[in-house]
Formats: sequence, C-alpha cells, structure tokens
Amino acid sequence: MFKRYVRLTFLCTLLLLACSLAAQSDTSYLAKKLAEYKIQFSAGVQLWAAYSNGFKAIDPETGRFGDVDDRLDLQFRRSRFTIKGEPYSGLRFNVTAAVDFVGRDLFSSTEAGNNNGASPRFRIWNAFVQWRLSSKSDALHITSGYMVPNIGRESMTPALAVPSFEKAWSQNYLRRHLVGTGPGRAVGFNLGGMTGGPKNYTHVSYDFGMFRYVGTLLEPSVEFKPLVTGRIAIHVADPEWDNYSTSHKVNYFGRRNGWTFAISAAQRGSTANSYAARAYGGDFLFNRNQFHFDGDMHYLRAEDPATGDVADGNTGYLRAGFNIDNRKGGSLNPTIMYWWLNGSTQQNEQEAADRMGFFSGNDSAIDIGLNYHFNPQLTLSLHYTFRDGDPGDLERENVNNNYFRQVGLEGPVERGDYAGLGLIAAF
Repeated sequence: MFKRYVRLTFLCTLLLLACSLAAQSDTSYLAKKLAEYKIQFSAGVQLWAAYSNGFKAIDPETGRFGDVDDRLDLQFRRSRFTIKGEPYSGLRFNVTAAVDFVGRDLFSSTEAGNNNGASPRFRIWNAFVQWRLSSKSDALHITSGYMVPNIGRESMTPALAVPSFEKAWSQNYLRRHLVGTGPGRAVGFNLGGMTGGPKNYTHVSYDFGMFRYVGTLLEPSVEFKPLVTGRIAIHVADPEWDNYSTSHKVNYFGRRNGWTFAISAAQRGSTANSYAARAYGGDFLFNRNQFHFDGDMHYLRAEDPATGDVADGNTGYLRAGFNIDNRKGGSLNPTIMYWWLNGSTQQNEQEAADRMGFFSGNDSAIDIGLNYHFNPQLTLSLHYTFRDGDPGDLERENVNNNYFRQVGLEGPVERGDYAGLGLIAAF
C-alpha cells in the first residue's frame, strides 16, 4: 500500500513537472513570438465628473420647454484598448476597441450620444494595416482598413491626446458631413508618406484616400459615390514624427520645436440617399519649447442636384497652452480653446439645409482650464466650458446643430455651461 502511494506520488510529481516545463516552454515561445512580431498592448481611459447648469429641454410631463435641474454627471467618457505590431518587415497593423459614454446623463451640458447602458457595449474603433513599400524610404505607405480619413487635425488627433477637456466639437461636424457618423470611421485606403531626412530643416507629408460613405451602407444605393480626400502638410524645423504616421498629437512637452501648415480637401457625390458633400480648408500646429498652438478650419458645402438645394457653412477651432514644469516631476498645463460652427441663419437657406440633413444656425464653445500631467500618460484636468448657440431665423426645433439637439431626447434643447473634473490614464 505504501509502495503504491509512493509510486502514485512520484507519477504525479513527474506529471506536474512536465506540465510546468511545458508551460515554461509555451510561455517562452509566446514571449519570443510577441517580441518577433513587435506586438504591443495598450489601454487608455477617460473619467469625467461634470457639473452642468443652464440646460433647457422639454418637460415630458408638461410638454413645456424650460430649465432642467442643474446636475453632477459622473461618466466613463472613453476607453481605448489597442493591440498593434509589425509581424513582417514594413507591414504594421492596429486594432483598437472602445467603450464610451457609460453613465452619461442625457440632460448633461456635455456633448455626445446616449448612455451606453447597464451592460456597456464594446465596438471596434480602428482596424487597419499599413505597408511601408521601401525600408529605405518613408515616401510611400499604403494604409487600408477601418479608420479616420486624413482631413481635419482635430479629427485625426486621438481624444486622449488633446489638451482641452473635450475634443473640439468642430470635428464632429466635419465627420458627419463627410462620413455620415460622429465617430468618423469608414472603410477605405490611404496613400501617404513623408519626404526629408532627419537632418533636413523642412519636411513634406501627404495623404490621399478613398473611403466608402457610411450612409450608403446604412441605406444601400445603386450609385457608387465614394469619399475622396487629400491633405498636404509642410513641417518646418522639427517634423511631427520621426517616421510617417496617420496619427497626431498636440503637446510634445518641449521635445518639438517646429511649425506644421497643411491644406486639405474632400468630396463625395450625391446619391438617392445623401447630398453631395465638399470640404476644403487647412490646419496648423506650432510647438516652441513648452508652448503649443494648434487649430483647423474647413468650409463645408452640401448640394442636392435633384432639388437644387445648396447650403454652406464653416467649422473649426483654435487652441493654445503651455507647460510649467514641476521640479519634483510633472507639469501644469493651462489651456484655452475656442471652436465654432457657422451655418446658415437665413430662413430659406436653413430650410434647404434641413431638407438635406445638413447643419444650420451657429454653435460655439470656449474651454478654459488646467491640466496637471503627472507624466504624459497620467493627467488630471479641471476646466470650465461656456456654450452658446444661435438658431437664426428658424425656431429651435427646426435647427440642426448640437447646441439645439441631443441624441436620445425628443424636441429641441439648449445646452448650458459645465465645469469638468477629468482623469486620463494610459497604460
């Protein structure tokens, strides 16, 4: 009996040892593959506590338009979970998932969509591959997949990388005008690159893309009218990247001294389900020591050849800030931002815009605040945002802009101001 117990113990020990060695072998193999394919994992979250005042909406019980209670809104504003790598030389991939708006109050003065619900939904945010055609040159890359078209600096800059409390909402108008949705992602491809070596004082980067308009996916059309985009940028002194990238940032924490000037344009034709859209404008970024200054502006035009309706507008932003370093580490970053939408304010033009689903009236905001960067990946923010809107000649309920409309609420609204405390943490 004792010998049988010893043999059984010995066999179990051998089995456990074999499993341990196999696990170590598997772990070693996995670690080797992760290193070989340059696989990287990252995550970022943005938490908000925002106190809103002056928000107006229709009371569902009385049907009257008026003030709602001021309120403190706690929300899980954004999160991003990314896996990226380079399994083959010159061929990179990026897949990012997102979960947003968890806990958001629809009567909050902050912008955005519905509360994500008690059981939050994850969705794909980016999914693309990028091929660098020559290992000796940065002049030509092909990027294909689900991504943001390269037009509009604020649209191309990740939300967790902007120094304002919220992204300039001008990018929302540009995205919806061109792509058809607020997230602004579409399936397509982009040809891009950058010229000039590390010793050059000036660099030129470019992007030309073609994307499927999301509206024709939601409502299929026999007509094929893709979105075509183009952007050319000149970088004076330090470029924005060591190597070409489709992503952007604003605050380099003193590591960049240079200017970027860019011009861009986009166009898609009309179908039975959508108007023809045009956009053209430019953007800039200036970094000098601890100072940063950026902005963009785009002219928007909507046309419906079937009815002859035409509507115009422009949208953009300006933002500035500087870093005050702390001797013990970290830095204080005061920032100010102004963004706007200037749409039609005359009745006949507003009615034409409304028939096409285009924007009208005016919408704007001023954001003033302080960010404390414990490090570039961990930021605490305290900001105040002033909101303003003008319905023009129409009544509020007939004006299509974010100041007077809130997804999830029936009838018109008027957004108030809000004070916000935010935390951004990236890992």
